[in-house]
This record gives sequence, structure tokens and C-alpha cells, in this order.
Amino acid sequence: MKFSTVFLATLIACFGIQAAKAAKPTPEEVKAITQKVADWQIKTFEDSSKYRALSDRDRQRLQNGGRPLAKHHDLTWHHGALYAGMNQWRGVADDPVKYADWLYEIGQRNGWNPHKRKYHADDHTVGQFYLSMYEDFKDPAMIGPIRARFDDILAHPKTGTLLWNETPTDAHNRWGWCDALFMAPPVWARLAKITGDQKYLDFMDQEYHATCDLLWDKEESLFWRDSSFFEKREENGEKIFWARGNGWVFGGLALMLPDLPKDWKGREFYVDLYKTMAARLKTIQREDGTWSMGLLGGVEGYPVKETSGTSFFTFGLAWGINNGILDRATYEPAVLKGWQALTQCVTEEGLLGYVQPVGAAPGDSYPDKTEVYGIGAFLAAGTEVYKMLGGTVNPAKPRLSAGRPTATPDQSSKTNETRTFCRFVPERQDDFAWENDLIAFRAYGPALRSGAENSGIDCWLKRVTYPIIDKWYAEASNGKSYHQDHGEGLDNYHVGSSAGTGGTGLWLNGKREPLETYTKYEVIESTPARSIFKLSYEREIDGVVYGEEKTITIELGSRLFDVSAVFTKDGEIAAGLPICIGVTTHDGKAKPISNKEQGWIACWENLDASELGTAAMMAPERIDEIRVVEAKDATDTDAGHILLLTKSDENGMVRYRAGYGWKKAGVIKSEADWEMYLNAQ
Repeated sequence: MKFSTVFLATLIACFGIQAAKAAKPTPEEVKAITQKVADWQIKTFEDSSKYRALSDRDRQRLQNGGRPLAKHHDLTWHHGALYAGMNQWRGVADDPVKYADWLYEIGQRNGWNPHKRKYHADDHTVGQFYLSMYEDFKDPAMIGPIRARFDDILAHPKTGTLLWNETPTDAHNRWGWCDALFMAPPVWARLAKITGDQKYLDFMDQEYHATCDLLWDKEESLFWRDSSFFEKREENGEKIFWARGNGWVFGGLALMLPDLPKDWKGREFYVDLYKTMAARLKTIQREDGTWSMGLLGGVEGYPVKETSGTSFFTFGLAWGINNGILDRATYEPAVLKGWQALTQCVTEEGLLGYVQPVGAAPGDSYPDKTEVYGIGAFLAAGTEVYKMLGGTVNPAKPRLSAGRPTATPDQSSKTNETRTFCRFVPERQDDFAWENDLIAFRAYGPALRSGAENSGIDCWLKRVTYPIIDKWYAEASNGKSYHQDHGEGLDNYHVGSSAGTGGTGLWLNGKREPLETYTKYEVIESTPARSIFKLSYEREIDGVVYGEEKTITIELGSRLFDVSAVFTKDGEIAAGLPICIGVTTHDGKAKPISNKEQGWIACWENLDASELGTAAMMAPERIDEIRVVEAKDATDTDAGHILLLTKSDENGMVRYRAGYGWKKAGVIKSEADWEMYLNAQ
């Protein structure tokens, strides 16, 4: 890997000269190298593990024959920091659509969900770019899941100690380490600004103060990484203050302050904290423009430079100048020194070197290795340095490429054509709904995760051939209930905690164990003839995390949708896993019927002055047993089912179909009609 000869020449020419005399680059030069780094990162994103700086633990693991490193999951904090920087960069880039499209694809393929851990700040980081995209493009899908996650946290807050080594501790469930002040608070503040709901700002302020009270060192005006560092010291006797840890805090303040209300009395605390840190950071910058990995350890303790902390500090200082919080004459020299040092670490290909590996304390860095969070910090720094030097911001309204939706589609408002349709419905508690000309359904999403709902499937009974999903949801928002039939059909089918029609579950110890509401979705195809999408489910049972990825296909003209479900245990394919596919009997109100030779189970029931047949079916040879489960007593609600018991195949897969026939829609007018239809499939 080659380093730019221009920057090497600059480094040699400046050898022995104080970096305080750093030349001022032009805005165009800053933009060019920032774009180079951004484009290199996008180009290598899927293979980013090849360029990662290894921690001591990873290096030892590989030496012991461990598996090679994989790319970080899209939704981890590592990438969250990259997306935050890329989001800043798209605001000044010559081709902002390119970078907006890239971010959109990341969000879209992950259903705009935060990562898995409900309380952990690291898993909230991606919300920063989700909410920024929402501000620009107003697609409710971009805000729904993160808002649902935060509402759940507010409903069930953690209140335990922040002390790192206490047992038990809530240090990880709250913000017990300084990095967390980058990961989560900017998301809470931005959500408060977008929604106008003070509760998000109040929670952020409460938790931020708790962390600051514990980890802020008033004598040194710096943050401890966590409480386990209180007694640790550098070789020179100074306290250990990790550069990147303080960079997380300082960069997080620069991201969050723009979203704090100007008239909010709590804002002054954050401005004062930012200014105090800025003043301290200026005094401990090294002559080469970087900051030591241990901020007070000096060049002697840390002879090798490091770029992630330096990028965050350069970003934060430049932002303060641009927003009139810091004096330009006082702080611009420090920004220019930092920027010059950073550009000397960029290779000709665009890799930013000398990024410290994943860690929690000062460590090592290497000229030809990087990490995505360091690149995110560099992009944020380049964006603000460009502005500081007079670079112009693109005045055009943010947009995505043609063909990418910038708001929730409303197919039925545009046409009454006969077609299939599916979409995420954030405005109704994160439902995911799908339909064709004969049938319609919905599954329950993240916003209902703390309720009784699980992986059950709800039937929307329709008696028109045109799409009704968007129409009914829109009418419901204006007070017209889809639980009443206004001539097109209605939702009067109760699911609750049951399987509904075709919901799956594990069959463990003679009991149905459904997974929780879906965690993410992906639309693969939605055309008039066919819609295909994925729903991902998960649940921890007795210390084992079970997962299910359901691919659902609905085609025009069929009363059944098709499912291919892949099951996992702790992330590994689960072959031979006992599975049940259920149809609720509404606790005995519906009559269960079945035909094992034909491979189906069904129910027939009277429902609000009409009759309904529901069913699930699969290849007969894959059925181990058909079982009817009855409710134990009147308090055992939603427990009655007829079940197909089966096992996942060698690929962890189960295939089946499910659907309904409603008498009021015509054609299927009796139990005999329904059985005849199922036997013909």
C-alpha cells in the first residue's frame, strides 16, 4: 500500500519544524482528500475486515487457530460512527446523492432497526443517521423502530449503579463508560427535536448528568473511560485519559449541540462542557498535530501517532469555530495542525492509517491498518475543516436517486388496480402488512415487542379485489376504524398472543414457544403479480438465542401465501429443530379440522354474522404430528390451537403455506368449500 508522495514530501519538508506553522490548505484540497477516503471506504465496505487493525485479543485468537475476522455487522457501533461521519460528509459532497443512496441502502436492508441489545448505547448509534435521513426524506420507516426502542426504554428504565466492576451493575445498560456519550445522547436529542416530545430530551439530560458526575475529572477537565481507571496511571505518573474515549465525548457534543433547543435551560451545561474540553485539548496537542493515545502520557509514552482520537478532536474544534462557540484566532491553528497530521496518514488509495484497534484504553496503531469508526471521524473532520476554510455547502434540497422512495408509498390512493402489495407500517406500531386480490395479512413489529403480541399472523378480511392496506391505515388515522366493515371488509380476527393464521413457534417440552415480534424486515419484490419480503424474528429461551428468518411470497389469485423459514440457534443453522405451525381455534370457538394425507390443518368458525376458514399446510411427508391444543381454563387466553408439528431440515428450513377463505367475500361459502379448496392445492 502506497502513501501519497505529496504528503510524504510535505512531511519530510516539515521535519524538525514546529507543526504550528502548518500551511492552510484550500477548501478544494480538503474536499478532495475527504472524498478519496469516503469513496475508498464505500468501495471496500463489504471486505473491510481485510483492512482492520487487530486488537491484541484478536491477534492472539488468530495465532491460536481461530476463525478470521468477519466484517462488523451493519448495525454495530463501529459502523454507527462511520455512518455518522458519512452523513456529515454528504452535506458538502459534490455528489451528495451518491452518499445518501449508500446510507439509504444500509438502513433499508436492516429495516431501519437499531441493533439487538435494548439498553446498550452502542446499539443505538445507527439511530443518528436514521434520524438525519428522516429529517431529509420524511419516510416514517426511518424513525419508527428507533422511536419504539426508546419508548420501551422509557417505559422500563434501568436505574442501577454505573460503577464498572460492581456486581450487579447497570454500567452497560446505562451510560457507564465515556464512549456511550457519543453513541446514544445525540440520538435522544435528535428524536426530541424531530418529535417535539420533551420526554426524550429529559431522559438524555438525566442520564448524561449521571455519567458526567461519575467520569468527569474536574482537575484535568477530561473524562475517565470508566470507573475501573480511577486508580490507574501512565508510566510518567499521570492519570490515564484515553484519547479516543474523550474523542467520543467531544465529537458527540459537536453532533448533539445543534439539536438542543436554543431556549432550553439545560443547554448551557453542554456548551460549557464543550468549551472546557476544547480549552484543555488545545493545551495537550502534540507538536506533530496529533494527540497521544493516553492524553497525558506524552510522546515518550506513546511515540506512535493515532488518528481516531485526533480526527474526533479536529472535527469538534472545527465545528466550534464554524458555529461561533470557539474563537477562530485561538483555535484555528490547532485545527490546521490536526488536519495536516491526519492527511499525512492517508494512503494513495484512500485508506486512513494509524487507527487504534477496538479497545477501551490506549494501545497500538499501524500505518497500513484502519477501522471504520476512525474513517467516520475523519469524514466528519474533513467536512468541518472544509467549512472552516470557506467551502460552500450544496444548497440543493437533499434527494435520493430516482426510483428510491422518499416517503411511505400509498399504492391504493393512486390506483384501484388488482395487484399484490406489501409494506412496513410505522404509523401503526410497526406492523408489516401484505395482500393480493383475495386476502390480506399483517405481522407485528418492534413497537409491540413488550406486549402480548409475538410472531402470530393477523388476517384482514377483504371482499374487494383492489388494495386496501394503505386505504384502511390512512382512514384509521382519521378516525374511521377498520374493525368495522364499511363495504370492503374489516379486521375482526383476534390474534393476541396466539399464532393467528400460520404463525410459527418452537415446540419445546410439549409446549408452543413462539418467537417475539419481528425485529427487521426487507422488501425483495413488490409487483402487481407477486410480492416477496423477509421478516426476522428472535427470542432468548433458557440462555439460547433462537432466530427465524421468514421469506414470505404472496401471488395474485391465491388464497394462500408461501413461507420459507430458516431457524438458527445462537446464530448457527439449526437442523432438526422441533417447530410448530399454528392456526388459532380462538379457544374453542372455531372448529379444528385436518387432513394429514393432504398435509393441512384448518379451522372453520362463525365470525360476526359471517363464517371464516383459516388454514396452514405443508408437504405431508414433513409432518410429524397434527395436534389440537386446548386452553386449560378461561384465564388461559389465546392458547387454543391446531398445530402442524415438524422439524427443520438440514438447512434449518421449514416450508409451508397459510391463508383464509371468507364467506362474505363469496366463493368459499362453507366448511366443505374450504376443505375442497385445500385438497386441490
